[in-house]
Amino acid sequence: MPVRGFQNSASARVSFPIPSTAALAHSHQTEAPLRATPPLGHGGNFTPGPPSKTQTHPKHGGDFTPEPPKAHTFTKHGGNFTPGSSDDVDEASSTATISLSTDASHTRQDQSANSGSVSRPFSSASHASPSAAYSSPSIPTPPFFSGQTPYASTCWTPPVSASSKEEREVPSHLMGGLSCWCAGLPCRGKRPHHYLQPRWEYVPPTASGTQTVYFHRDHARRETIHPLSDRYLHSGDGKLRTLMVACTDEIWKMAMAKKNETTWRRTYIRKMAPYRVRLASWVIDYTEGRNCAWRHGGHFAPILFKYHGDAKVWNNPLEQVRGRSLPSSSYTYRTLKPRHLCFLREPEHGDCLGVDIKTVQEWETAEANSGRASSLRYLFVAYSTEHFSHSSPSDLRALHKIAETAARNAGLPAYWVACSCMRNPEELESDVYRISDVLRGAGAMIIAVGDPTGDTARDSDVSTLLVQWGRRMWTFPEVLLSPGGEITVYTRGSEGKKPFIISKSQFAARVWGDALEARQLTEHYLGTLVLSRLELAVLGLRCLYRRETTQYLAGDQAYALMGLLRMRPEVDKTDTPFQAFARLSIANDSDSLLERHLCMVPPSGDTAAWHYMADAYGCSAWDVTPYVQVAGVCDNDSVVLDGAYGASIRWKSFHPVGFTRLFSWRRLLASILLQFNGWILVIGALLLNSVVEPLIQAVRYSSQYSNSSSFGFDSSGYGSLLLLANPINLFASIILLLISITTFFCMPTLIRRLMGGQFRSVEAALFGVEGHITPATAERALFGCAYGRMAWSTNGSPLSRSYINEKYERVGVDPLRDPATEEKVNLAKVAMPGGKRIFTLINTYTMELTLFEAVRPPTCLFLCAVEGGMQRAIACSYDYTTQTFYRETVVRMETTVLDRMSRVPRFRIGIRKPEVNVRRRHYS
Repeated sequence: MPVRGFQNSASARVSFPIPSTAALAHSHQTEAPLRATPPLGHGGNFTPGPPSKTQTHPKHGGDFTPEPPKAHTFTKHGGNFTPGSSDDVDEASSTATISLSTDASHTRQDQSANSGSVSRPFSSASHASPSAAYSSPSIPTPPFFSGQTPYASTCWTPPVSASSKEEREVPSHLMGGLSCWCAGLPCRGKRPHHYLQPRWEYVPPTASGTQTVYFHRDHARRETIHPLSDRYLHSGDGKLRTLMVACTDEIWKMAMAKKNETTWRRTYIRKMAPYRVRLASWVIDYTEGRNCAWRHGGHFAPILFKYHGDAKVWNNPLEQVRGRSLPSSSYTYRTLKPRHLCFLREPEHGDCLGVDIKTVQEWETAEANSGRASSLRYLFVAYSTEHFSHSSPSDLRALHKIAETAARNAGLPAYWVACSCMRNPEELESDVYRISDVLRGAGAMIIAVGDPTGDTARDSDVSTLLVQWGRRMWTFPEVLLSPGGEITVYTRGSEGKKPFIISKSQFAARVWGDALEARQLTEHYLGTLVLSRLELAVLGLRCLYRRETTQYLAGDQAYALMGLLRMRPEVDKTDTPFQAFARLSIANDSDSLLERHLCMVPPSGDTAAWHYMADAYGCSAWDVTPYVQVAGVCDNDSVVLDGAYGASIRWKSFHPVGFTRLFSWRRLLASILLQFNGWILVIGALLLNSVVEPLIQAVRYSSQYSNSSSFGFDSSGYGSLLLLANPINLFASIILLLISITTFFCMPTLIRRLMGGQFRSVEAALFGVEGHITPATAERALFGCAYGRMAWSTNGSPLSRSYINEKYERVGVDPLRDPATEEKVNLAKVAMPGGKRIFTLINTYTMELTLFEAVRPPTCLFLCAVEGGMQRAIACSYDYTTQTFYRETVVRMETTVLDRMSRVPRFRIGIRKPEVNVRRRHYS
């Protein structure tokens, strides 16, 4: 499927012919069902254990071996691919193709001699488990509810031992420059010089072999044209650059052996310390970064971006193009009364005498002419086409008989039934989405059920028929909006019997499968429970998506929810489900529901179930407080957002990070000794020379006058020379030389003392590394040595792990101590395009590392909300073809990072990237 170009006023596409390639074979895998499995705990919800091999744990005195938790099944790549299997493909005779699908899971087919192509869906959203294609009847129950309880905090507290010592991570050895000595490694003039080309490239969108290039305009209004590839916005000049990601040594070696199985360039991690300091402190494995100038004034690298496109719907009417629907509050799109009603003949009579279908306007005119001042009162008849088909005359006659009987029993002169009161075909669509207005004005509501075969329903079958009726989506708001506290149920063929009456408060438990959430909505409309606007929208959307419906428009669920809310935008047939929900959220005061949803990451990356508003951190939508605003709704399930703080992530390499420390007398003494050690040696040598030189002259003088006394003291010349040996100079020279020699041998310790201690202030920077890297290794690569300044974040991502130590402090631990996370890391090393990969985010300002998983490396962070005392940062990749940032994952950061970040102008952000195809590259 070709990638969509930049579809706005500032976009263009240019096509040029390229040599035709082999035909692409596309096969579609059957997707695995979505499993609503709660994510692993984080931030104290992890019970750390040793690696898979049982060994004595020195932390516990050597007598206790913690049992590792049971590893969760991790079906990477849809369960059809075993990582590490052979991947040798004859590129000369066949071409392997990957389909970058939004909703499909990542699968891998076995390659054989007879199968020359492979189709792999590439999910653009961040998810770890395969997600099923959307189907209303088969949507599973989500693991999160409005009345949910937090995850159980099973914090692991190690037993206190007198002999136990605090564990310290040992930094790993980085190959650094040794990694460049590889045959055939490309080289370029700017840093980083050496890199590895990707093995996969994007497929030309046309079968004729015509490559499409895309136009892009940056923040400085510079125009560029590029073919489709992975790129990012440079934080220095805002230009588009080819994405290059630094990876760990293990991943680099595997990439060199199997060729780079990605769509972006890879390079190795480089050390930032000068060689002279490394050599001086090589004995203790310590290096010190150069005293560099702070970049960006010590702030995080900014996001230089300006959105030049347009939106389908703007929040401000002044920006809206004429001819499009407005979500403004001035467009309520409501009806105060029905157009047609079925009026009973002789309403006072108890027998069924038939009805006359009239317009309400005709009835009001007749009432006015007769001088009667009667109000409009009618009965609302709720039914399902599963029980009463519109194509069956007998079903319609039975339905009208039930309706007339119920209206006469209720003492109402008319009734409204959908099969007969929506008569104008031109207004049929608008009438369907305004049924809730008709129901709000009704005097009573009854439910008509019955066996489609026409058999008389027994009393024991009423519950079964009600369950069938309640499965339909459009019946859900009818129960909520029905007047009164009881609902009367009439069954087909039992009009003469007493109807079945059920209380609305018990309706959810008896009819609906999601009684826990549905009853909260029922109680809200009964007035016994008050839900906020946010809770009403979230719970209503979840319940509607669980019910079956014959889909007429893609946004039917959002339009059904529209009947429960006050403000209603006009129905748009071109809306996707997300666009319909977004326009509805903008039109109503829903407490920034759409903004909250963008700041939540679905559990296990389940992007298909966005309407559940579930969060991998176990939070609800009302736990997230956004400080951004949606300014417009765009195509491809994206919106225009404004008011966010932003920072760029550097992936290609580390750069020297500036820092300052507090004053220390010991550090000052170490600095003086290291800086003036050479002068101390020279001065000590000169003083020693002033003592030794007279003695040498005396010896020479005594050899010339050998006839003098044996001791030479009788000679006045020799005695005068001995007087030149000043004992003060001798003592001073010995002290200075001892100081110089001691300083020379203690230089590594002095350097460690000089560069030790905590930082007073650090230059803020975000670095990204593909793979798992420890804080000690990252600190040594950036600052020289592992002093313990860097640590794992306690709750920065769903993969973060922590525990409570013996001092009742929450301490972040290596996520690899969780066997399930270790398995994910191992699978990510051999992941193909579209599979989940593991990345490490290094924050120098907070000195924390966060391990997270995503499909592609995010190049930008947008801080948009606060939750639980932490900032919600949306990690996004950039699609320059449409000027859209797509959410890869959401991480949590400390609030203090806002002091070093700047605001970002309004930008376009999407929850899922449209599908794109890739294929193996052919190198000449």
